[in-house]
Amino acid sequence: EEEEEEDLSIRKIFICSRTHSQLSQFIGELKSVNEASDAGAPTRTTTLASRKYLCTNPSVNKFSSTQTINEMCLEMQKSKESTDSKGKKKRKKGTCPYYTKANTQMAKNFILASPHDIEEVVSECNKTNSCAYYSSRKAVPLAQIVLVPYNLLLHKKTRESVGLDIEGNVVIIDEAHNLVDTISSLHSATLSVKNIQIALNALHLYAKKYEKRLSDKNKDNVNALITPLSKWLSYFQSLSQQTEKVLQIDRFLNDSKTAHVQFRELLYFCEKSNISKKILGFVRKYLAEDNASTYVSPLSVVEAFMNTLTNADDDGRVVVSNSGDAHLKFMLLNPAVYFEELLLKARSVVIIGGTMGSREVLQQQLITKNTQHVKVHEFRCSHIVDKSHIFSAVVENSPKFTWQLKTKTKSIDFVGQLIDKLCDVVVGGTVVFFCSYAYEQLVFKRFETTGMAARIKKKTVLVREEKGKAVDDCLAEYSTAVAKNGKAVLFAVIGGKLSEGINFKDELGRCVVVVGLPYPNKKSVEMSEKLNYLKKQSKSRADEKYYHSLCMNAINQSIGRAIRHKDDYAAILFVDGRFNEQYIQRDLPNWIRHSALASLRMDNMKVLSNFFLQRQRKFSS
Repeated sequence: EEEEEEDLSIRKIFICSRTHSQLSQFIGELKSVNEASDAGAPTRTTTLASRKYLCTNPSVNKFSSTQTINEMCLEMQKSKESTDSKGKKKRKKGTCPYYTKANTQMAKNFILASPHDIEEVVSECNKTNSCAYYSSRKAVPLAQIVLVPYNLLLHKKTRESVGLDIEGNVVIIDEAHNLVDTISSLHSATLSVKNIQIALNALHLYAKKYEKRLSDKNKDNVNALITPLSKWLSYFQSLSQQTEKVLQIDRFLNDSKTAHVQFRELLYFCEKSNISKKILGFVRKYLAEDNASTYVSPLSVVEAFMNTLTNADDDGRVVVSNSGDAHLKFMLLNPAVYFEELLLKARSVVIIGGTMGSREVLQQQLITKNTQHVKVHEFRCSHIVDKSHIFSAVVENSPKFTWQLKTKTKSIDFVGQLIDKLCDVVVGGTVVFFCSYAYEQLVFKRFETTGMAARIKKKTVLVREEKGKAVDDCLAEYSTAVAKNGKAVLFAVIGGKLSEGINFKDELGRCVVVVGLPYPNKKSVEMSEKLNYLKKQSKSRADEKYYHSLCMNAINQSIGRAIRHKDDYAAILFVDGRFNEQYIQRDLPNWIRHSALASLRMDNMKVLSNFFLQRQRKFSS
């Protein structure tokens, strides 16, 4: 079977998106196409995901941590030493009862027979006691379409470990407004001082335990691993309290006295010797009382950080923080170096999204000198929904919700008065998006103090997307309230879990209210460094354009939760005086701008009421 798969060379389309729910939506569309087509056999498709979503072994998937599930799965597959009745030691190949050759083949055939989403694959594998995780991976060689989350395709090491070959194949990246930040995030790493200490203790124990069994070369390699960890601990001890600074890679290596360390050679040793897993055994046996994870090797975290130090000096920065949870963090500033291979190897790369924003901003951060020759074609299309189905307006006399003014009681009370009036006009759900969880909490506390929260609750159900609250629970509570009462209000957060990939169609999203402009904090260490980097790299105001695009992409994602099909309709209201400015309006989606952005007076909601009445008459006739 393995030899047969190695000889296959089927051209593939790799489709990646941010969430599994978005990939499942694509499977639904593919099923519709296959049902409507008379082309014969359905498209062979497989969806890859982490063990957390695909593991069917109840003794493993009962854990909530993805890392724990990964380690438990791999542990089950390890060969184990046992002693027979004669006292002879034997090595028995480890196995999971769900991961057998016969069961995997059976599940693979099911996956390739017709398009299935993750839930369907897991359900079938539960019935047949098969492993959905490995069966989905085994289906890749014969699949024509492979659906993957961002991290499996955009992170080179992960892509290679899964066996995804992009050479000569088509890559489609959905929700591309996330692309730059996703690549940067995937190739950044954080290493805490606590992790350094645990890894160091484990390495010392390992070296002492196997002192007589290790070859001289391996002893040298283990000691070479100990060196940078010891130096980094000493470096932290030399820092004053409450220190936070940003250094270029070479400067950090010099300051921490690790410039001489050959990190690539150390990483090669770690990979070949599998020392991370060996060290994990020592952590479990000797260091469990140190509150160390018994499922994630501390050395694997060290390896991830060391790997980031092999980047070019100007492509990233090291953040040194000695306040609170002391740590080192590498932040990637140049995502183009990791996107380059996709552009050079793939037959074509298609970047798609409903809120991609400026093409110029994307190209500035994703094109290198080696990929300047790549031909770029752009296609834009209008919304499928008729203009008459959209009512978009800036609420008249809205305050400017800047950092300085948004906490003013006058600004918050203005929002409360608007929501109160909307409760009398909107039939269906009203989703109010705030700029952050902290601000939503501040607004709600003010509403409680003034009695506005009680006033709203007398008219309808108020549901809040609080930080840490399960998305499914929040969505279920809101959906139930709309279905039962005909209306409800949901407080959500721009950039939160309800602002992307969630479908507020029909009654769930009859009105969307955006409060403020969610510009990131320019003074934060990471944002400040990113903007400085872009400013130095380009003379075309790349830093300002990127900063503005972060805000507008987040807004456009939020308002895109409503109006999900051609017969849908909704009102989109903007609460911030800056929405009247041309530089803001030009970056709103075409379907908003083309519907004519109006001005809505709070003392005259009749125009909004008429919009809903006309739509209701149209669809009831």
